[in-house]
Amino acid sequence: MKNNVVFRPTVVLGLGGTGYKTLLKLKKRFVDAYGSVPPIIRFLSIDTTENAEGSSRGEEISTDGHLDHNETYVLQVGNPANLVNGTNPHIDEWWPPEIPTQAIIAGAGQVRARGRLALFAKASEVYGRIRRAVDDVRNIRNQKQMYADEFQVSERSGVEVHIVGSLAGGTGSGTFLDMAFMARDVIGSDEQSNFTAVLLLPGIFTRMNGVALVKPNAYGALKEIEQLSTSRATLTVDYGFRRVDVTRPPFDVVYLIDSVNEQGRVVTEQSDLHALIADGMYVQIGSQLGTDAANAVDNIKTQIATQPRVKGRSPQYCSFGVAALTMPSFDAQLYEDAKRLVNDDLLDGAVADSEIEEEVQRFIDTTHLREDDADQVIEVLSQREGGGQLRVPMPLTQLTFDAKALGAIKNLHTVHRSKAERQIAQVIGANFEVLRDRSSSAISALWESMVNRNNGFTRASRFFEKLQAKLEWYRNMMDGEAKEERTRLKAISFKSAEDQITEAAGAFMRREAKVKTACEVYGGLVDRETELTIRVARLEKAAELYSTLHAHTQSILDSCYRIRENLNAARKQFEQQYLEATNPRGAARLFEQTVAFDPGEHRPRVTGEDFVKWYADQHRASLSQWAGLRAAEVHADIQQFVEKCYEPLTSLTMDDILRRSSPDVVSQQLKRLDNLAVPLWRYDVGRIPVVNQTLINEFYHYGVADADTTLLKESRYEAGLPKGSAKPSMVSTRDTKRILLFKVKTGLPLFALAEMEDMERAYTDPNKIISNHVDRRWQELPNLIPRSGDGEALRWFALAQAPEPFAIIRRDGAWYSMKSKNGRRTENNMVRLAQGRVPAFTAFEKSRDLVQEAEEAIDAAVTREGAVRAAQILRDYAESLSKQMANAVEPQVKDQVENEIVAIEDYVRRMETLA
Repeated sequence: MKNNVVFRPTVVLGLGGTGYKTLLKLKKRFVDAYGSVPPIIRFLSIDTTENAEGSSRGEEISTDGHLDHNETYVLQVGNPANLVNGTNPHIDEWWPPEIPTQAIIAGAGQVRARGRLALFAKASEVYGRIRRAVDDVRNIRNQKQMYADEFQVSERSGVEVHIVGSLAGGTGSGTFLDMAFMARDVIGSDEQSNFTAVLLLPGIFTRMNGVALVKPNAYGALKEIEQLSTSRATLTVDYGFRRVDVTRPPFDVVYLIDSVNEQGRVVTEQSDLHALIADGMYVQIGSQLGTDAANAVDNIKTQIATQPRVKGRSPQYCSFGVAALTMPSFDAQLYEDAKRLVNDDLLDGAVADSEIEEEVQRFIDTTHLREDDADQVIEVLSQREGGGQLRVPMPLTQLTFDAKALGAIKNLHTVHRSKAERQIAQVIGANFEVLRDRSSSAISALWESMVNRNNGFTRASRFFEKLQAKLEWYRNMMDGEAKEERTRLKAISFKSAEDQITEAAGAFMRREAKVKTACEVYGGLVDRETELTIRVARLEKAAELYSTLHAHTQSILDSCYRIRENLNAARKQFEQQYLEATNPRGAARLFEQTVAFDPGEHRPRVTGEDFVKWYADQHRASLSQWAGLRAAEVHADIQQFVEKCYEPLTSLTMDDILRRSSPDVVSQQLKRLDNLAVPLWRYDVGRIPVVNQTLINEFYHYGVADADTTLLKESRYEAGLPKGSAKPSMVSTRDTKRILLFKVKTGLPLFALAEMEDMERAYTDPNKIISNHVDRRWQELPNLIPRSGDGEALRWFALAQAPEPFAIIRRDGAWYSMKSKNGRRTENNMVRLAQGRVPAFTAFEKSRDLVQEAEEAIDAAVTREGAVRAAQILRDYAESLSKQMANAVEPQVKDQVENEIVAIEDYVRRMETLA
């Protein structure tokens, strides 16, 4: 794929458990696409538990990889009490004294201030880790030519900083602001750097036990973001080793992510929500469009910067939804074919008994092992080397037929018996070895031939079971006949022959002839003995041969049984995989749309014959080796083959499939995708004034394999592409199997969020004993839900009437007028509002230009005068208004002035809090 991916130097900071788990999934996205994380991107996980080191997160490691040691840092404080209560003034100035100070070694216990304390205890080290990450990615910019084949580097300066974590707990919610302060201080005043927060709202945690603090924690954190984002006062944070001046909002873009989206779809599993956040961040990090163009954050940042306040609150907050148009996985068909291959072609197979019996008989005949109606084995065993059957007669030629003949022939018998037994054993033993090796080789060859064909395991099992039974029958037959022959051998008696020789030796007439005849009778018995010895030896050896071949077939049957066990286990595994493929689970599926595609005639044929050929070519070995493998290895072999068969389908890309559809069909698919990519939050638009509802905008970013060549840029498809407030952008993800839609909604004030009232009630609970702020001085920050009559127009109307250096709205008799750049010079640049205080405010509130102009003029006056002096002037003015209300005043005017006094006091309190 052509390299058209453009990155900016990027640092991603994951805070707490949510940050850690999201980083795992985000890193896996990059590893899957690029083989490793591009060096221009750095991850750093900060947590207060050892889990950040990956030591006890076995599930995440096995499924989502792991973070390297240099990508994690653990915040642990063994004795926090030594850090507070007078020891460190720079900590005491913000530490809430009611917070317990037990050890922080296994999380911050949902107490935000404890998470911040852990950070302050390790502030120098954390600051150094952030600096190192920033320096690393900046160096890659300077060495960008080295990585030209992998990715391009944006020409724009600056560093992208993403901070991801939860607002609900102690670590992430307690450290995210300070992490932003430190990162901004490290990077400096670079206007082209972007700071993006992705913050998880408490909804996903509320179903768990022991989570009473998650809602008030989130509310307190959001109050702090609101204040720091809207105040122009400078805040100085002393970290002990360094003082950091906070002169800018901590974040340029704040994404708030909930477990319920705008349409009410619920994500129930935290891991699924982490995956959705990771997908959104993956597209956003790669959203640079060309080396010198803006990216997603630039565009959203610009949009937010130009928006006026809504009811005195910032509409800077955003959310996003992520959905995927995915390829059909073909897993169900693949595993279905794998099951069928195992069932029909490898395990089963109908073979008639008569056919197997005939095959067994043919094999016995071919290998000359028949002994039921032939003596094929025993004749081979007793065959002489030159041919013919073994004979060992006892020669009498050396005997002298005289009175000493009996002793001589008995001696000759003894020598002959010994010699004959050795010769018989030698000949039959040699023939046995030849016959054994030949027969064993024939059996092994037949096993290999049978097993390496369709239904071979079933046929082989049945064949060798029957062959083994036949061999056992032959063995028993040989054993029986050997016993009979040995009985005959034992029945031979030489007594009568010896007596005959003795009698012949004592004869007076014809003694020599009679002795010779008697010796010949004795010799005949010896030959009979030798013949029976041969018969017994060859029968016993035949029985031994059949026993050896029986054991050999048993080893083959054992192999068959082991292979069948492996195949049965593989079949069960394929059945499980098939069920998982046809019954998917997980919230990620809730936000996926599978493109319609029927493989039809393109579905491959998966056959046993092809498998056997493939296995022989792939492994240069026989399927018989499966007997020595584990079930998992057999399963892997079969799956590899089926996946090979499916390559024509699985190698298709999303563009390949979409091109087979008409533009109208593709447009329908993308509209369904649009309906799924709904931002992950809920809000009530009715809480936003109608005039401000136009501030809400949506931006579309499509993650495609190749942003330059995607078919979504082709005119016939582009016309039906869902889009938001601006032209949608295309981002290269290198994922050819799916299209991601990353849809961002901007322009929402916090008070419009659906759960804000619940969070505020939990935050203001009078029974609450622990502060939900990271700074005890921030408890008095203004609430996020404006009171009736509160708002930006009221605030600026009230402040504009204060004395110099304000005095922007003045009263002349009954008339109220405002100094404006649009006023006439002849009238001292004054624009008349109305007669009477209440009508004047109504006219002022209706003019967005006048409200904006008053805000800018007041901010400029505070800057010139200084926060301390300006606050004193406003306090004095509010006090004078209160005294005026002691006199007789119309009720309507009194209500108006009282609301103005509250607005002035809130403004002063906010100035003093941050000063």
